[in-house]
Amino acid sequence: MRSREAPLVAGLPPCVRAAFRAGTELKAERIVIAEADAAFLKKWDFQFRAAAAPLSDALDPELPVLAVAADVFPDERGLAHFAAAAVPLGAARRVLDGRTIAAYA
Repeated sequence: MRSREAPLVAGLPPCVRAAFRAGTELKAERIVIAEADAAFLKKWDFQFRAAAAPLSDALDPELPVLAVAADVFPDERGLAHFAAAAVPLGAARRVLDGRTIAAYA
């Protein structure tokens, strides 16, 4: 997930909401928010901790990766459904209007 400026959804950046969903729906081993600086992470720390979202600054090459565009707000259970469909395939992507908004590898 990238932390670039995106419109807020009910007062939160979409990448914070997506990280919350990933933490609660997928029980992610780690969540990396690309280009997130210390100020951004500090500002939204409460939301990340509430989701038990284990933030990290690096990917683990042994774990699969689910990438979500910064301006995308997944529907409830959307990440779980996407990951469940992608895992047996080994890789998948979701395209909306010609733009990749989520990818799993």
